[in-house]
Amino acid sequence: MSGIIGNRKPLQRPQESSRLTKVRRRLLNGIIGILEWFAWSLLAAITVLGHCWEYGEKIPTGWERDPTVSFFNMWTVGWNAESLQRGFRGYWHAPIFHPLQGTFTFSEMQPTSLVVAPFAWLFSLCFAYNIFILLTLGANAFLGRRIAASLGYSLVSQIFCGLAFLTLPFVHLQLGVIQLGAVWSILLILWTLIEFEKNSTPLSGSTFGLALGICYLACHYYGLFMVILSPCFVVYLWRKLLFRSTWIGMMCAAVVALTIVSPFLWAQCRWLEPMSEPRRLQLISSLSADETDYLFTSERRFLWTELGPLLGYEVRYRRDVGCGTLMMVLAATGLVAGSVVRSRRKWTSFLLLWGGVAGLLSLGPTIHWGNWHHYELFMDWIPGLQLIRSPYRFGVIVQIAVVLLATIGVDVWWRCFSARDADPSELRRKWWRRLGLGVVVVVAGISVIETWPKHCIWAKPPNSEINEQWVQWIETETPADAVVACVPFATGGKTSDFIETTRWMLLALEHDRRMPDGYSGFFPQQHRNLRATMRRFPNDASCDFLKGVDVDYVVIKNAVLPEKLKSVAPLFDDRTAKVKIYSLQSIADAIHDHGN
Repeated sequence: MSGIIGNRKPLQRPQESSRLTKVRRRLLNGIIGILEWFAWSLLAAITVLGHCWEYGEKIPTGWERDPTVSFFNMWTVGWNAESLQRGFRGYWHAPIFHPLQGTFTFSEMQPTSLVVAPFAWLFSLCFAYNIFILLTLGANAFLGRRIAASLGYSLVSQIFCGLAFLTLPFVHLQLGVIQLGAVWSILLILWTLIEFEKNSTPLSGSTFGLALGICYLACHYYGLFMVILSPCFVVYLWRKLLFRSTWIGMMCAAVVALTIVSPFLWAQCRWLEPMSEPRRLQLISSLSADETDYLFTSERRFLWTELGPLLGYEVRYRRDVGCGTLMMVLAATGLVAGSVVRSRRKWTSFLLLWGGVAGLLSLGPTIHWGNWHHYELFMDWIPGLQLIRSPYRFGVIVQIAVVLLATIGVDVWWRCFSARDADPSELRRKWWRRLGLGVVVVVAGISVIETWPKHCIWAKPPNSEINEQWVQWIETETPADAVVACVPFATGGKTSDFIETTRWMLLALEHDRRMPDGYSGFFPQQHRNLRATMRRFPNDASCDFLKGVDVDYVVIKNAVLPEKLKSVAPLFDDRTAKVKIYSLQSIADAIHDHGN
């Protein structure tokens, strides 16, 4: 009997129970991942962004002196939140540049900002926008650490990688352009690429395609960058390309990515493409980086930039795209170590090629031989490159590659000193090893602190309470299809000329009326003509133009109220906000009478 009992096989778990365990494990890992994401975001709020008590009143603009772009991105977040409430009816037709259609496609649509829509509904748009920035910074750090974990790096290397991406100089320099802060979308592609290389299945391929699609939604620029640089992925997958499962996974990736981006590409092709104009080479050159720009960060100069003139080398400056002195040193050690160690060679080669090509493209037409520009050749042969206005933004890819190479360097040095000695009882070797580990931690920490963001400008969006009276009057006393023009009107082409325009746009989200003015990444010819005409407002020409674009009412700030209109009785006078509301017809009649 005991022999029979002893020979019994252990009870097998049912297949359904095994699947349930896998689901629970994945669910638990997902919850832990979300909590870690929030923890990184909280760290960003306390140690990086600061001003936590002012999230409902101010928004950060990075190094931008003019809050125009920040206000515009805040408006974009607000339009996405409002569109979600309406079930996305008229999503493409934002209430700017009336009577043009599809005006939301003229710039980055950022549907990923829908994640903070509940904050806009429950609290305020200003608070929601700041939460969106924190979640963006937290996602950068979270996915940076996850990449290091997927590659099997030590915990110290993972934390270093997370902190480096939390404080990435390019992100904080461009913090007002929040879509450029979405480095997490690029890191998500790299993470899913690593997992796809480990296990090439239709599921992992679809996940890779999902990351590609999300990257385009988070930032059109970054999505286009990754498509342009996609041949570099072959270096990382080249052995896997011999297997049919890899090609099947890649086809799944293409299908998923196209499915996600197709509605947005369709809208852009329908409304934006017919009005687009070829980018001028002179404009592209002015928005390109210089090779010496990688010696500068937003916070301070590199140590060796001071030595350049002494050595007879001209150090020119155009853009801040550097990563920091120690970060570059660690990246150099990582490049050497990664090239020597066979298990790291493939990843290192990919980063070198990926970052190198991006660095070359970031220089735009600034590098040329005589009258021949390499960038013009690239524009002819690389699909999508001709759509890029600011090549210097390729510098973010360079910074990502540098940080990931630096992480290799930190991990190699950490493992070098943490390896067990043959005779661990020797006290001298123990102290030598501990000293080495301490040096690695200190150097890694200083490399992050060197470029830790210390400067950020904050701006106040328009106060809803101050503007409540006239906004409510428009909302209740005008037809739903009314068109409202607001003065002061942007008459120039500089970013600073549109500060008031973006303020009007934010207030328009509250009164829900269309306006002929607006701000975006692309300005249609109609709006340029309107700006030129409004320079002499109020006169017959400007009134006729406003009538031509169906304007019914004009909101004018008292500070810029023309002398001709001071005798005209307004429809509404808001003494708190110091604005007056007129019908366009009353203004036209006053101009006509004044002329007579």
